[in-house]
Amino acid sequence: MKYEVGSEFNYIKPDMAQGDSIPKLFEKTGRTAKYLRCGRDAIGFIAEDIALKQARKGNDSFEKIVYMPALSCDSMVEPFRMHGYKVVFYKLEKNLKIAKESLLDIDQHKASFAPVILTMNLFSMADQRDVNKAIKTAYPQAIIVEDITHILLTPDHYDLENADYQIGSIRKWFGLADGAVVLTGDKEFLATAKKGETSFTTMRTQAMTEKTAYIENPDQELKAHFRGLLSDADDALDNGFTIYEISEQSYSDIQHAPVKEMMERRSENYHHLYKKFEEIMTNMSCDADADRQQSPFTLLPEAPADVTPFMLPILVNERVVGCSRDEFERKLAQKGVYAPVLWPIDDEAAATCAVSKDFSEHMLGFWIDHRYNTEHMDYVAQMLKESL
Repeated sequence: MKYEVGSEFNYIKPDMAQGDSIPKLFEKTGRTAKYLRCGRDAIGFIAEDIALKQARKGNDSFEKIVYMPALSCDSMVEPFRMHGYKVVFYKLEKNLKIAKESLLDIDQHKASFAPVILTMNLFSMADQRDVNKAIKTAYPQAIIVEDITHILLTPDHYDLENADYQIGSIRKWFGLADGAVVLTGDKEFLATAKKGETSFTTMRTQAMTEKTAYIENPDQELKAHFRGLLSDADDALDNGFTIYEISEQSYSDIQHAPVKEMMERRSENYHHLYKKFEEIMTNMSCDADADRQQSPFTLLPEAPADVTPFMLPILVNERVVGCSRDEFERKLAQKGVYAPVLWPIDDEAAATCAVSKDFSEHMLGFWIDHRYNTEHMDYVAQMLKESL
């Protein structure tokens, strides 16, 4: 095994003399920002803020209903439910753009209807701004929540015109124990969050520090220990019911993050790996036997050059590769390439949208972040090819 590519970040304290301020990146939007512990807390926070502001407006007819893409993992869905919202899933097209008809006829009879609608530019290549505008035209009182996790470092692609809130997980972008952001066009938030370090942050800090030690001197017992800590940390969350602010250490870290390096390396790695995957698909199509004419996997449209990508997803064709998506994931892991399953959805979401069900059952995501370079991407492509 030449490399290990993927999985959880390790923790390296940022150099206080270098880096850029992620908060300053958000300040450029002109929006009010709040920093929370994780994405679940961020969703719980805006769920409370919306309800409180509707109550302040005296909107007695406000119903706690949120419309979400069917391709939403539990960590996005459950915080709304924990705060008393009914979740209704809507459909996506094959390119992960919103299927407009599934949102624009939800209630044509209430001029004051104020639905909460969460939209997301999935994998940096499904810009939803045109649909957001159509939603606002159809429902002027709609409250649009834009999940910016997959375009976090590209504020130029945020929908500052139509979205009432942005939410994003910062800790998914680099070695950070905790951290998420909520942005709003309002001058203030009415929701509140607790202060202080929690077991979630403590366990993640220890686990990520142990992973740094593991990278320097691989030891399987140490690996098992930090992986257990990471699992325990996730179990310590209560799906955004109890909301905490970001820890002091993590807030300090995001003020000295390697933003420029993150942006440049991610873009270079993503587009390099995308082309390598295209080559694999082309070569297999040309050289395949008669019963292997179909491609072993599907690529989504390539992310625009002016967006800093999050991950590179593929859809595994189980019939062609000769095994299940989960078995294929294990094949890659044995070669040091950790491509996580993205992501299980509940039965109601799967029944609502066949596209989301297909993605949930066949998608793998490949890490292209700043820990790696194009040589690592070549390795990932080679291991993928050898696993087919």
